[in-house]
Amino acid sequence: MQAVAAEFNISQTCYLTRIPNSTSPNTRFPLRWFTPVTEVTLCGHATLASAHTLFTTGLVNSNIIEFDTLSGILTATKVPDVSPTNVSEVQNGGVTDSFLIELNFPTVPATDFNSAEASLVSKALNDAPFIDVKRTTPADDIFVIPQ
Repeated sequence: MQAVAAEFNISQTCYLTRIPNSTSPNTRFPLRWFTPVTEVTLCGHATLASAHTLFTTGLVNSNIIEFDTLSGILTATKVPDVSPTNVSEVQNGGVTDSFLIELNFPTVPATDFNSAEASLVSKALNDAPFIDVKRTTPADDIFVIPQ
């Protein structure tokens, strides 16, 4: 999978397969994402595209899809669109099926930065003003809330 992602050389390549006899009441698919150099733990746009493809092609007969990922089980729910636009409309034998997709992603625990670390982040951002800085655990990612 990594070799193919490297050959495609795009920001994210997504791999979706079906679990034939899952014990889950919902349709479940393993989902993995790769950059040209590494596997990543989460990719929202590829998850949304996967759910859209599964819902619109009729490959699932459910309104809920579960994706088994490195980040845990992610769910995609097909919900009616009360104000349809052309983007979400799909023709089904002359009947328009307008829907939205709600994604449920895992919560990432975060801790506060101390003031010394925050000043380093500020310098790295060319002294751009921000409201807050958080560090995620266990991935140790940095989230900056701009002003």
